[in-house]
Amino acid sequence: MPLNINRGMIPDNNIIIGNVCTDDQVSKTQDYGIVVEANVTNTILVGNALVGNDTAPIDDLGTTTRVDGLFLAKPTVTGARDDGTALADLLTELETLGLLTDSSTAS
Repeated sequence: MPLNINRGMIPDNNIIIGNVCTDDQVSKTQDYGIVVEANVTNTILVGNALVGNDTAPIDDLGTTTRVDGLFLAKPTVTGARDDGTALADLLTELETLGLLTDSSTAS
């Protein structure tokens, strides 16, 4: 079960440190390691192990969430630098980790 950060349970302005939120089952049942709900602000995540979740390490719907020292499986980026396929793959990998939302478009 993921760590769910919700204003009803945890007030704003929190530091979440050193949690292990992983899913090592063959058939994954845990989508995210940590879920920050939309009504939560100023959350700092430090040194949390979030490897092996089905969708992404973090589902961040909150405002001003900061991630420091996150233990993630290192992604492998493929593609060529000269034609932009490596950059496109990097953006996909970072979005899969929940570290950004890729709203870029091909030109």
